Amino acid sequence: MAEKFGAFVRARRVEKEIGLREMAKMVGVSPTYLSKVERDEFQPPVEEKVRAIATIIGCDADELLALAG
Repeated sequence: MAEKFGAFVRARRVEKEIGLREMAKMVGVSPTYLSKVERDEFQPPVEEKVRAIATIIGCDADELLALAG
């Protein structure tokens, strides 16, 4: 089964040693919201935010958008 959006983002964020609060600030969302996205409790954010996340974690934006659905 393919990795879920939230789990993928969290794994890459941890690999890059970026804190949850730090990344939330960089993306322009609340830490609580980002945490729930990473736990797949919330749907992935809008395209603009997904592209920002992709830049921060160093992955292809189009691939991350595809994962987001």
